[in-house]
Amino acid sequence: LYQMLNHYISTDTPVSSILAPISHTPFRHDFSSSFHLGAALSAASGSNVSLQTESLVIDAIASQLIAEGSWEWAVYVTLCLIDRRNASESTIKARRIHAKAIVSRFYSSNDPSAQDRREFLQSMGVPPAWFFESAAYRAQNDGDLFGLVENLKKVCLKDCLVAVESFLIPHMILEGTD
Repeated sequence: LYQMLNHYISTDTPVSSILAPISHTPFRHDFSSSFHLGAALSAASGSNVSLQTESLVIDAIASQLIAEGSWEWAVYVTLCLIDRRNASESTIKARRIHAKAIVSRFYSSNDPSAQDRREFLQSMGVPPAWFFESAAYRAQNDGDLFGLVENLKKVCLKDCLVAVESFLIPHMILEGTD
């Protein structure tokens, strides 16, 4: 609180020192409060959070959420911009790529909570194609060629045709129709 008041009086106190977990919690690797403090400071005071500090906070809280099993919230946090004024087009694109990688790594249609997580993320604007691509990659890794083609068909017809020509037709010719 002292550092926040000091920051409001004069900008000599950098926002990064306020957002450092050691300034507000005894757990120096817990960035959950840092994320909320950064968003509140940026919105209320117009304080500029550097891109480096914002990336550190976002990556740390996303890692915490993934470790807790809440990867869908990690996707949400990754797509958040604490300080929109500093966000460039490349930063936004990099965040989307990172969020898509989280979905690809953790989304599984076999998970009992998959539908709820998917609905939550789609309500935030995550494209359905991310989930189909993830399911296609998982089917490919499991050797399920039909699952691969079925999921790619929902994403991109061109990729689906490439998969049929590269995987399915040779498989049917060499190993039979089964």
